Amino acid sequence: MDPSTLMVVSTLGIALGLVSGLTDYRQKRKKVEKESDYSYLLHLGREWKGSAQYGNDYNYFLCREMEEFIND
Repeated sequence: MDPSTLMVVSTLGIALGLVSGLTDYRQKRKKVEKESDYSYLLHLGREWKGSAQYGNDYNYFLCREMEEFIND
């Protein structure tokens, strides 16, 4: 094979592998989140990330979500 063709084929192979790996990771993560006993905690962690804490105090949204978790 021509060196430039080999480079293009190699690049496409790597890109395809990365896309495939990322898709597989997302599918496995969704499956674990749905089947896990801790799926609600994972959901809350995603919701709270970056918005729930102001310094050392938690906001009202965090308190309400935790109350719902405890009540469930």
